[in-house]
Parts: sequence; structure tokens; C-alpha cells
Amino acid sequence: FIRPVVESIQTQLQSKPCVLTDASHSELPAKVFVPGSLARRILLDAPKESLKFALLHPSWESRWHDRLKPLGVQSLKFDQLFEACNDNSWLKSRDAEWWETLFALCTNCKLTAATIDSFPQPSHRRMQKSVGTGLILRHTAG
Repeated sequence: FIRPVVESIQTQLQSKPCVLTDASHSELPAKVFVPGSLARRILLDAPKESLKFALLHPSWESRWHDRLKPLGVQSLKFDQLFEACNDNSWLKSRDAEWWETLFALCTNCKLTAATIDSFPQPSHRRMQKSVGTGLILRHTAG
């Protein structure tokens, strides 16, 4: 008997800025995305102008699926992550640990080669597929 009440409240909240973002602002649920811990580390210091979405505040992330997904909060998509990272000068300044985190995320999510190929690559870094070992990062001269 309580389900209609809950659904009514959820519907009303969908149009209210009621979800806390990582910037400590309230935002409409449909504009907030859950990155997960690896993607959050990748985006930690991404150029703010390239973020065309808000990230859910980390303290709300553990139970977002049950409570916030019904409001319209979604998981961050790889195309959003890749777009946010599409800044050659910023990518060139990433250290090996950042690239390892990116590759761990790609491996954990079992991305296709086509998705990985869509990731912007600065000229001095190349992603290669290695038979039996997944993805490796290789620095090349130039």
C-alpha cells in the first residue's frame, strides 16, 4: 500500500535539484552520474570545462542504486569519461599511475577494442593490445 506514495515522491523529486554532487551542490537527478572509484580517480583533476555532467558526491555512492537510480541518477558511461579526458595537453601530463588506473577500469569493464580505440591518445603514448595480457601502455619517442 505504500508503493504508490513512494513512486509519487520519486516522481516529484525527479524535477528538483535534490542530489548532492562531488562539488557539494544540489543538482537534478538526471544530470548526476555515478563514476565508481576507478573512474573517479581518472577524473579527479580533469579539466573542469570538459566535464559536461555532475558526479555524485562520494558519500552517496555506496547505496545510489537503490535510492537514487529510481530518481534518474545513472552510471557514468565510457563515452562521457572519454569526452571528459579529450584534452591532449592534459593527457600528456598524466603519469603512469593514471594510465594504469585507466587500463584497470577498461579491463574490469571488459571494453571492446572499438571502444578503447575511441579514447583520445596523445602522440607520445600508444595503447596496444597484447595477446593474452590485455592492454599495456607503451611510451614511444616523439
